[in-house]
Amino acid sequence: MKFFKEHMCKSQAIFVEIKKSELKMENLINKYRVFLVTFLMFGDVVFAHFTGLYDHTYVRIGIPSMIFIYFGLFKLHKLTKSEKPKPYLKYITICIDYFFISFAIFEMKHILPEMVGIEVDQIALISAMLYMVINSFSALRIQKKVIAFSTLIGLILNTYIQLTLGSASIIVFYTNGFIIVTGVFNQYISKFIHDFYTTNFKLTEAMDDLSQANEEIKTQNEEINAQNDELATQNDYLAKQRDEITYQKQQITSSIQYASRIQNAVLSTPEEISIVAPDNFIVYEPKDIVSGDFYWFKEVNLGKKKYKVFTAVDCTGHGVPGGFMSMLGTSFLNEIVAEFKDELISAQILNRLREEVKKLLRQTSNNTEIKDGMDMALCAIDYDDMTLQFAGANSALYIIRNIDGKPAPEIEEIKPDKMPIGVYIKEGISFSNQVLDINKGDILYTFSDGIIDQFGGEKGEKFKKRRFKQLLLDIAHLSMDDQKKAIEQKLKKWMGNLEQIDDITVIGVRV
Repeated sequence: MKFFKEHMCKSQAIFVEIKKSELKMENLINKYRVFLVTFLMFGDVVFAHFTGLYDHTYVRIGIPSMIFIYFGLFKLHKLTKSEKPKPYLKYITICIDYFFISFAIFEMKHILPEMVGIEVDQIALISAMLYMVINSFSALRIQKKVIAFSTLIGLILNTYIQLTLGSASIIVFYTNGFIIVTGVFNQYISKFIHDFYTTNFKLTEAMDDLSQANEEIKTQNEEINAQNDELATQNDYLAKQRDEITYQKQQITSSIQYASRIQNAVLSTPEEISIVAPDNFIVYEPKDIVSGDFYWFKEVNLGKKKYKVFTAVDCTGHGVPGGFMSMLGTSFLNEIVAEFKDELISAQILNRLREEVKKLLRQTSNNTEIKDGMDMALCAIDYDDMTLQFAGANSALYIIRNIDGKPAPEIEEIKPDKMPIGVYIKEGISFSNQVLDINKGDILYTFSDGIIDQFGGEKGEKFKKRRFKQLLLDIAHLSMDDQKKAIEQKLKKWMGNLEQIDDITVIGVRV
């Protein structure tokens, strides 16, 4: 048999909860049945004793009946204490209740008129009221079929009792009408009780869910707080590391900046440059704070001979390593030119510089692990003879001749020796000393490969020699200061947002 056919709950959990509540209610009602039966039986025994109705028939029938009734109520009590719903239990308990009432009415029919003078019609009304009370309790079963069953049993028993007691037809009609009204009203009460249980269960379930959610949120908050604490600890550690790194960086940067000041102090001064080349420009763009490129200008007086010597040097690497090499190169050049007595030869300067670099860095032809060195183009001008000595180590010299007061349309490239200042497979070969005639107004250009190899332009390609030569031809008619500005602007535009890849040095000297 299906429960709640009319008020079926969608949730199985609510269904089970309501069934448990019904069993508790049945158990409670059963306890009142035991109390009521005990009270009635006790009163019956007392009444029989004092009235002399306590005979052998009562003992033979009444006492066994009481034992049977108590056994049935005890069994009913056990059934209603279990948690398993029993569909038939509602119908049985309703029948039991009506049986007790009907038995009591028949007892009252024989006893009450003789004792207290109550009329039979009054007993009939009392019976109808008791049937309505029993029918009202059927609303607690929360099922229309059970309520209809209770109403039907009440109508049958009430009609039988009323007819047995000799009640008038109008009494039978009205009492049955009240029982029917009670049954209809019970239908609404049962729905109200059902909705109450359903709502209460849903609220309880929602509160349990909220409580569980709160516990989960609390647990999550604790985990988040623990993570936040861990993150705070890590942040403190990272902040400490950051501050330490920042401090170390500041110290290193400060040291490098100081090294840069030392390097700039070692470079030729503007006065020395002006003595060697009154009309000149120098584009000097280190990649880092300290540069691996350097320039060197020196006037060398050897008796009657006077030489104006200058060079652009590109040391291996850039930054601090290149900076060390550049300062060493400057020191070596100053020492080497001091060794000449009668005549200065550019190639010998490069040869001696190679020896010093190899000796300092302990470079040998058998040990090529340390390949540090220098590329350079060294020029020595003799204004008395109007000649130029050139010696190059992987670095060329560009000349734009002065023709009738105008720059020549082409660049004259003086090629260097294809070997560096340092260990090399052909290091036993001397550098070439090239002697060139020069005229007033000729422009000499020496440079490192930084500008040639710099990436830029729309395609991100290298600047290359061809583009550099064309730039020099385009600006040769300008003053040396304007040429410097033009090269710097062109270089800046060419690089755009790209990073400078190497130190850049360009020297221009007008003879």
